[in-house]
Amino acid sequence: MQDIYAFDVGDFGKLGLLRHLWCSTGLRLGVLWWRTNLGTAGADGKHVGYLQDPWFRDCDPGLWNGMRQLFDPDQRRRIVALQPFLPNDTLFHDAAVPSGGQRRQWLTDAMSQVKESAVVFCDPDNGVTFEGECDSLRHISVGEVCDLYRAGHSVVVYHTPDRSRPHHEQIEHCLDRFRRGIPGLGLSWAAHFHRGSSRVFFVLAQESHAFLMDKAVRQLQSSVWARDGHFEVVTQDSRPDRSDTPGRQAGDDSRSLLPSPISKVQAPAETAPADADTVQDVGSSVRVVLNDNGGLNVAANPWLRRVDVPCRLCVGDRLTFSIEATFSGRRDMYRISPSALSLARQFGFGGNHLSGSTPLVFDATLYLRV
Repeated sequence: MQDIYAFDVGDFGKLGLLRHLWCSTGLRLGVLWWRTNLGTAGADGKHVGYLQDPWFRDCDPGLWNGMRQLFDPDQRRRIVALQPFLPNDTLFHDAAVPSGGQRRQWLTDAMSQVKESAVVFCDPDNGVTFEGECDSLRHISVGEVCDLYRAGHSVVVYHTPDRSRPHHEQIEHCLDRFRRGIPGLGLSWAAHFHRGSSRVFFVLAQESHAFLMDKAVRQLQSSVWARDGHFEVVTQDSRPDRSDTPGRQAGDDSRSLLPSPISKVQAPAETAPADADTVQDVGSSVRVVLNDNGGLNVAANPWLRRVDVPCRLCVGDRLTFSIEATFSGRRDMYRISPSALSLARQFGFGGNHLSGSTPLVFDATLYLRV
């Protein structure tokens, strides 16, 4: 973490996740900022437009309002300015990561500083390395994560995926390495933050914290953070084995969202969502075009002009998602939940992102909540 990064949209997600974990579990937080003074921000640190976009406010109004009021683009950014947004009893360590042979002592001092915390968050610039001892100022080694875990802490660690392969594959690989490398690991999952540059937060819970952390992940999945596509939760069982996905053959790169083609699905009224008080018929079915950006475009889905949101789309008992609201500041695009990427992964779509040249098209029955 560097001072010049402070107040980037990644910090909004980072602080939001930590606040969520604290509210859901009541476990005391410790933060190792993993501070470096390298003085290079690149594109990171420049994503501050969220502070002017009310769409982000619903995720955590207190956090968004506070960061918006405190951020001054003309003033020097400082990591310490972020600390008041975390609970009052949070413990912090912000000494710069040393180079050379002093790193072991630095980690010992850091662990002493946060020893009374139950959950420790580590915030290296680039994330985790699984290859032996670490002398990079920008990384934390898996051995250092293990040291924290063996000390009795649940650990939350920041990681930046690279371009070596699709990000979901990297996340799954890291979760597998953690499970194999940390004896007695109680529960592990990842929160993939999709705003600004791609960021991942691995949550590695002690067995004694597993019940509370399981509750936290379920609450995150049903929160605005996930419904609006800011966070995607990745767990051990969140992605099906693609080789077992119905309708897919090995090497099949078909861009079909569903396991098999469908046409004119007639879902009976009793399958309507439980919270749909009234079902309004807008036709036997509607043609849905799911765009590359994950929303519903009015130009491609003209029926959107005839309905009220929020509402649900159901394809038999195989697929259900909701149309939440228009994107902030525009009326030609609607947000959906779960996100298109999450839906595509759930049903075995093979890409890391959707292709704008091949939108996904299917028929669905529309249920309106009134």
